[in-house]
Parts: sequence; C-alpha cells; structure tokens
Amino acid sequence: MDKSSGKKRISPEKKRDIGNRIANRRDSLSQTQFELSEKIGISERTVGKWERGETTGSITLDDLFNL
Repeated sequence: MDKSSGKKRISPEKKRDIGNRIANRRDSLSQTQFELSEKIGISERTVGKWERGETTGSITLDDLFNL
C-alpha cells in the first residue's frame, strides 16, 4: 500500500495482465478502443494506456464488462 495516497499499489506485471484481459475481452466483443471508450465515458487514449499496462483506472473489470 502506498502510504502517501492510501491506495494499493499494483505491480507492473499485474498491470500488463489486466491490460491483456481488457484487450482480449474487448476483441471478443468486436469493439474498437474508441467504441469501448464511448460506452464507458473515458478517452480512447485511456483505454490504450490500460491495455498497454501503463495505468489502471478506477473502474473495475466487473464494471467494464457488465455494461
């Protein structure tokens, strides 16, 4: 846990795993990054960052794929 922010840190490996899961699920739904971003109200750039494991968002995977 990051003491300064109180948030749980996610390892780079876990971020990549989450990103791969997002990309695979999005692909299985035949959606583009743009379509997913429009559906959940974030930028296409953010979806790309998630999929590359550069960052994680505050939305959960359950939220993401139960739309």
